[in-house]
Amino acid sequence: VFSLPVGEVYGPYEESGVYKVVKIRDRKIIPDSVESRHILRPASTYDQLVVANQTIDSLKTLIENGTNTFEELAASFGTDGTASKGGDLGYVAQGGMVKPFNDLIFFKAEQGALEIAFTQFGVHLVEVTGKKFITNTEGVKVAYLSEDIVPSDDTRNEIYEKATAFIGQN
Repeated sequence: VFSLPVGEVYGPYEESGVYKVVKIRDRKIIPDSVESRHILRPASTYDQLVVANQTIDSLKTLIENGTNTFEELAASFGTDGTASKGGDLGYVAQGGMVKPFNDLIFFKAEQGALEIAFTQFGVHLVEVTGKKFITNTEGVKVAYLSEDIVPSDDTRNEIYEKATAFIGQN
């Protein structure tokens, strides 16, 4: 599957009682480590998530408009230990952060762009500030569709009738 060109589809195929189809969505060289910074607004309920997202969106606009710097807003609005360091998280290897954050900084975010990530810790305003490419490992983004193989009502009824007939004869 990983050798297929971008846009190519493999399948359908059956695996453990499930039909699956795989599509290659993207292919690119993955950095060995990424340097990033963030501003975290915690949220554990839906209402807190809405407020945190609004705050992060406003902070993003302030930075994009040049009104404030990332460092200033991280110091004022950051809620974790990185706030005093301008939100700096340093370099981390692949898998060094929780999945949504990791996927954003390694696979989606371009260096210098401001992105928003939602994790179990809350809402993050994220900027990738550096990427190191040492091994030049290629990564593939795939999309899976799967459908459980479930017998229809007609099939179930037919098997039930055969089982009942077998029991009656034996």
